[in-house]
Order: sequence, then structure tokens, then C-alpha cells
Amino acid sequence: MTALPQSLRPPRAASEPTVRPWAWWALGTALVTGAVGWWFGWTELTIPALAAIALLAVGLLMALGSSRYEVELDAERMRVAVGTEATVSLWVTNASRRRALPSTLRIGMGDGTIAVRVPALAAGARRELE
Repeated sequence: MTALPQSLRPPRAASEPTVRPWAWWALGTALVTGAVGWWFGWTELTIPALAAIALLAVGLLMALGSSRYEVELDAERMRVAVGTEATVSLWVTNASRRRALPSTLRIGMGDGTIAVRVPALAAGARRELE
């Protein structure tokens, strides 16, 4: 299996931000609600705000542990007519030193991207995906 030459590789998809705008909004709302609840002594506002901040902290910790993958594509044909199917073999290797949790790999194809579910992989494990 050989890697595609640079001229035939699909364009890289724009990376999505790690922290999305709604998360910033949730953090701001939790901080304001918690501050108002603490200032006026309203437990009904303080406890949900603390729970929201704790959930956002857990999400932040999960976002810090990103996975590194090595990806190989092997196509039967380099050019395909519009509307016809193309068979592509996709090999994913966990390039990190620790186990990678299940994730979604987005690959640029033509003008768009395709999403491929990657199962949990042990360190250095390699798997063919469909």
C-alpha cells in the first residue's frame, strides 16, 4: 500500500475549534448565575451553576487528551466519474503512547468531508476501516 502523491491528495478539511461557542456561552452563564446566587444567598442558583462548571471542567479534561492517528488511503482508481462509486481502503494507526478512545475522523474528499467512526485503539494498534 503506497501513500497518495501530494498532487492527488484531497485538501485538508478546516479544523473545528476545540471549544465551541455554545460552551463559552454555558461557562459565562454558569459564572454569572453562580455569582448572582452567591451574592444574594440563593442556593437555587448557586448549586446548578457549580454543577455546570464541574461538567464543563470534565469536558475540558476530556478535550485535552486528543488522539494522534496515522492514516493511509489506498484507492483502486485515482479518478472516478461523478456519481459512480469508488472503493477506498482506509488504514488508521494509533500513533500515541496510550490507548485512543473511540472518535470520529473527518477526511476531505472533493469539495466536502466524510466522517468515519474510529473504534478504540491500543497504543500502536492498526486497523482497516470501511
